[in-house]
Amino acid sequence: MNILQQMSEQMWANFTKNGEKVLYQDLAFDDWIENTMAAGRKLCLNLIRVFLEEADRQFKESEIRKDKFAIKAIRETTKSTLYGDLTVKRTYYQNKETRAYFFLLGKVLGWQKYSRMTLGVKAQTLENVAGHTYQEALTMIPHLGIHSKTAVMNIVHREGQQLPNEPSVTEKPAPKPIQTLFIEADEDHVAYQDSTNRFMKLVYVHEGYDVTDPRHPLIKAHYFTGNYPGKDNEELWTEVLDYIETNYRPEKVYLSGDGAQWIKHGADFIPHCTFILDRFHLRKYCKKASVGIAGLDRTLYHWALAGQTNFI
Repeated sequence: MNILQQMSEQMWANFTKNGEKVLYQDLAFDDWIENTMAAGRKLCLNLIRVFLEEADRQFKESEIRKDKFAIKAIRETTKSTLYGDLTVKRTYYQNKETRAYFFLLGKVLGWQKYSRMTLGVKAQTLENVAGHTYQEALTMIPHLGIHSKTAVMNIVHREGQQLPNEPSVTEKPAPKPIQTLFIEADEDHVAYQDSTNRFMKLVYVHEGYDVTDPRHPLIKAHYFTGNYPGKDNEELWTEVLDYIETNYRPEKVYLSGDGAQWIKHGADFIPHCTFILDRFHLRKYCKKASVGIAGLDRTLYHWALAGQTNFI
């Protein structure tokens, strides 16, 4: 409880200090009110964080957890609430019997796996959009940690019809058993209207290539793209994992890309997943490894494609 006492004492010290400034006319009364409200919001979010992390810790140390669930990782996530951003550490568990993965806090709190916003924020944003521009809808929630008009547009277009008063009971088909599932990942610079360039991530899940078609199209490809922040891109990979668990039961998953950190993290995040270089970068590294030896790059490339790694 020491951390709670420290936060309360710090808030009280700032409150009395600003109050004295008001009495000496060094600070406006309305500014004192706003500073106090901001400190109160910060304190409440910290209290919520401490409470949730303690609940997660107690479950992690319980006999029920030790008997039925394995700990896979501890990850940090940030959710935008109506009163500011809430950052909390949560444990990633696996059911020992069903092999299913889950975040306990996410399931208990009803957090959508792929969203930075709580349902309360989305509902308020949809209400604000009625009769206002996207930018105005954002400014009407002053403490929201998201400032992109694109985020508002996505809420309206993707989820405007998906926030019913009562949950849907539509029956979903069972996940499809499949021997091998493929994931490919890449990123590229995209020019924005504010003259900045940002990285856009692209991930697509598919069942392989149709070799009967000369164009070799992907089989049942599903795409994920967006400007996902952070090094690990937990939100992106959680969305991908949610799609896979809903639609497939793969024995093996292969993730290909250029070897960037955020892509390799996906191989750790997705169960039964192995990272491999895509063909473009595989050929590139074969050329670098065979500098000065004519023709060796093609030999190494074909060996790699054939899975030939033992030359003794």
